[in-house]
Amino acid sequence: MSMNSITRRGALVSGAAAFTVACSGRVSEADIPATQVAVWRNGPALPYAAQEIYPALHEGRIHLAGGFIAEGDSISGPTDRHVVLDLAVGAWTSEAPLPVARHHPNLISYAGTLFAIGGFEAHSSDAVWVMQAGVWMLDGEAWSGGPVLPQPNGESVTDVIGDRLHVCGGRKPAGQANASWNDHTDTGDHCVLASLDGPWETAAPLPTARNSAASAMIGEAWHVVGGRTVTSGNTPVHEVSDAG
Repeated sequence: MSMNSITRRGALVSGAAAFTVACSGRVSEADIPATQVAVWRNGPALPYAAQEIYPALHEGRIHLAGGFIAEGDSISGPTDRHVVLDLAVGAWTSEAPLPVARHHPNLISYAGTLFAIGGFEAHSSDAVWVMQAGVWMLDGEAWSGGPVLPQPNGESVTDVIGDRLHVCGGRKPAGQANASWNDHTDTGDHCVLASLDGPWETAAPLPTARNSAASAMIGEAWHVVGGRTVTSGNTPVHEVSDAG
């Protein structure tokens, strides 16, 4: 299926993501102790170009599955490809593909299992953003069905906090339609998984509904930073939860 005309509000930008961190005050490299000066080097390149991906570290290896791929300079659609980087070997290898091609599936390691959560499928050239509630778990060399989310979800944040898996924010269908980017709205919904077989439970919602944020645990607190909203574009909001 060729989808050279795929757009997100007119255009999708090549690359997985980019953002700028602004700090108060100006610090030059000369002011930073030598042990803290970052030195970048090339790592093993992916075997193909991909964007709209949420890779995860699982059992010492980096897993990447799904996303948008391109043919030449044009996005051709989502992929089911699943590749793994063994840091000791320093090379990517192909492993069990996703059951269906998806972009934006959230990969996360939980309770010794790799999850692929939600995201979008392309059912036709007019239905490229069909949001999913389905969850897959990597069972040995194949993916199997996991606990289905309470509703379709995409572009959320995920983290494992204590012994529970959290999925928060993102996008959901605004009504019955579920085919294009404009059929969706932001959500602050927050659901939690306490065991591999579910069920999902509800938790305190994100105060500012938004999608495409970043999150991280710092000490005992879960930080959700930035992202964007449907109506107002990018947001600087930073909210913190004691989610444990």
